[in-house]
Order: sequence, then structure tokens, then C-alpha cells
Amino acid sequence: FEKMFVQPYQYDPILSFFKNIPFVFSNPIFPNVFVNLFNNGPITKTAISQYIWDHPNLVQGLSANWATINSYKGIFIQSPYLFAGLLGSFFLYKKNKLLFFLFLYATCIFLVIFSKFIAFYSPNMYDTRHFLPIVLLLTIPFALTLTWINQLKNFVFFIVLWIGAAILVEISLLNGFVSNITNYAPHITGEHRFTFSQLHYPFYNNLQYNLSQLFVNSFPSYHNVVIIILFYYPLFFILYFVIWKKLLRKLFFLQNIHQTN
Repeated sequence: FEKMFVQPYQYDPILSFFKNIPFVFSNPIFPNVFVNLFNNGPITKTAISQYIWDHPNLVQGLSANWATINSYKGIFIQSPYLFAGLLGSFFLYKKNKLLFFLFLYATCIFLVIFSKFIAFYSPNMYDTRHFLPIVLLLTIPFALTLTWINQLKNFVFFIVLWIGAAILVEISLLNGFVSNITNYAPHITGEHRFTFSQLHYPFYNNLQYNLSQLFVNSFPSYHNVVIIILFYYPLFFILYFVIWKKLLRKLFFLQNIHQTN
């Protein structure tokens, strides 16, 4: 663009709309709050700003039509272990009311802001990446739920609740894996990068091919491993010794004293 640090929206006809802040946050709060928490299917048309529907170029540019036919999971459906975190919120309230209300305030702020965000559904990835801070916040009370389970004296309840929590975590990990393997980043075509129909069946008769496809699409940046090995590992190794130099010397000194004695 003949300039350093130039903003791309100055040149892109679609992104230029993002200079208009009222437009950027013109989505209705309701039903968007429910959509981003509990949706499990296509996004309802009323969740997307009417301003977009009135401008065909925005409908295409933000893939609004595709959003109404492609599945979109709210954070509680994508990561169902968060349901167990709701119980932990009750324990947090009993333990520290001030911390609970700060936690609740931060969660609501994130939820409202990104629910009103015009591209909350991450066109065309259709995932809840904008709401990951909320997932992180709600994971804290989930830890309190696990602490409460550990303190149960009834062995049957202890086993049942731990198995239930483990199942919820496994479903969450599986949803994350499927979301990662099927979507582009950025995903601007409206099509999946990979679908499980691309595998060769019977699965075990084509095991090598299928495993390679699953690996490549699960870790699309694996080619960068050379950069990681040649640059990042040495960097972290150097930082480790710089930061812990005094501590390592102290431990070595104490070890010598112990051996001398």
C-alpha cells in the first residue's frame, strides 16, 4: 500500500464499513446472548443486524447467508463442561462475594460486547473464538466444582460425578478437535477445509492415508516445526538460563555443600 502500518480497511470495500463503530456493534443483544451461549445449529436470521441484510455486498462479504445454514455452537454446547462450572459459581459466591461479582461483571461485559459485534460468528469459520475469554473465566468455577467433588464422602456420588465431569471434558475436547480440523483460519470461502467424508473407508484398510490426513489437518502449521526447532527452542533455552541463572547457581552451591558434609 506504499506505506508502513497502513490499515487495510482503507482499501477494502467491505472492511471500510468497520470504520463505522455504530455499525460494528449493531447486532441485537437478544437473541445473540442466547445464540452465543446455547445455540446448536444455524444462526437465526434475526441475530444478524438488519443493516447487513439491507446491503447485498455485506451479506456476501460477511457470509451472512451461509451463517444461517451452517451449524454454530454456543460456548456451552461447544464446551459442555461449562455447565459444571455453573455449580462452581455458587461455591465462588459463598466463598468470596466480591470476587464472584467481579467475575460476573467481566463475563457479562465480554458476552454483551461480542454478542453485539457484527461478525460475532467469525465468518466463515462459524466458531466461538471471540468468546474464548468467557470460556476461560467459566473454567475457573469448574475447578471449584472438581474441588467440591473431591471432598465428597459418599463414594458412589464421588465416582458418578467424576465420570460425568470426565465425559463433559471429553466431549469438549472432541468438539474442539472437530472445529479445528474442519475450518480454515481464516475461513473465507464458506466451505470446509476438510470433511471426514474425504477419508478412505474401510478406515483400517487405509489406515496410513487416513492418519496422515487427520494429522495434517489437525496440525496445519506442522511445516513450521523447523522454525520452532531452529529459533524458538534455542530462544527459550537461552531465556531459561538467563532468568534462572542465579537460582541454578544457588542450587549448585547448596548441592556441593551437601556433598561436602
